[in-house]
Amino acid sequence: MKPYIKIYNCLLEEKSEYNLTVEEFYLYCLLDTLKNIEQKVIVNVDLIYYESLDLIPFFSRETEAKKRIREHLQSLVDKKVIEITNNKEVNNKSNLHIRLSSFKGYDGLSFDQFREFTRMIDLYIHCIVARFDNDKFNGFRCNYARWSTILNCTEKTAKRTIKDLVDREIIYKNTGDYISEMVNGRDQKRQDDNTYRINPFSEEEKTHIQKKIEHSEIVEEVVSEKINDAAVETIGENDKFSSVIEKSIISFREFEIKGKPNFPDSEDYYQYFVAKEALKNNSATKQQKELLKEADNRINILFSKEGSKYLAKKEMDAGEELFYSKDHLNNESNSLISIKKKIDDAKKKREKSKKKQEEDSIDLMNELMTDFDEQEPKKLSPLEKADELFG
Repeated sequence: MKPYIKIYNCLLEEKSEYNLTVEEFYLYCLLDTLKNIEQKVIVNVDLIYYESLDLIPFFSRETEAKKRIREHLQSLVDKKVIEITNNKEVNNKSNLHIRLSSFKGYDGLSFDQFREFTRMIDLYIHCIVARFDNDKFNGFRCNYARWSTILNCTEKTAKRTIKDLVDREIIYKNTGDYISEMVNGRDQKRQDDNTYRINPFSEEEKTHIQKKIEHSEIVEEVVSEKINDAAVETIGENDKFSSVIEKSIISFREFEIKGKPNFPDSEDYYQYFVAKEALKNNSATKQQKELLKEADNRINILFSKEGSKYLAKKEMDAGEELFYSKDHLNNESNSLISIKKKIDDAKKKREKSKKKQEEDSIDLMNELMTDFDEQEPKKLSPLEKADELFG
């Protein structure tokens, strides 16, 4: 039998007194791989540091990495997950005799599997999910609020972290369907928790929403390829290529994508109304004219059938409302800009007038002073001088 690490349930239960953080759990697993034939671990901080370099380093700087190892070792002791039997102080050089504690209930992780992980968070979440990937639980049901508690982070960070692991297929997600439940006597819809596994879900096991999400991703990929092809074909043309308009052209033109029905949405109808307005103003691009052609054809087909008429009208009305609301905002914005311009112009005019008045006043004073300076002093007779002196 291949050697394996015992992943005790209590180490990964968020409410357990033995619950470990991401880095503590990685160190615990690393210590387990270093057990000798007597099931003891004889190491020092330096040895743990160099062992981690071949797997997942604790930190890029050696000093910080060793500091974290010392702190995590002490935390494992405090949580009674390990015991240092020779009572040595935890420093870089002292040899530590470590015994790993035993608990009830565990899953096995082979040494080979452990060494395949390149990130501590991947190991941690993989082991959390793996505990429930069996016939008894059929997967780990968890919402993002609980993930944030497990990972000790915000819900936003938890969502981003889980998405990253799902994208890299470290774990697999089955998105929760909307279910009905009675709230204050009223039937309301709420989304069920997502389910996670370390192995893919079969098509039969996938929820309606999960299938819809995966199909949307396929459609997005196909549409993206078609947009790129269309962009290449327009190289050298005068009109500027719009990927947004091209996406709407494809939505109206393609009745099916990868064997599933494809329908234009409100954004596509919004682009349709924008194109109609541009055509009316003689400013429609080649793409917009193509959009109108494809859209008119599809709209006639959709509205001719009772089965598709309701959905088409709903999306079309939403697109039209979006068009007029944006058009109104643009007009309102233009009006505000116009009013602001008038206020600014009037302000500049007042400042210019005030400046001119000040300049005119200065010129007048200068003229008066010049006139005064240029006046000749009055010549007095001896008698007038005497009168001025003696009154």
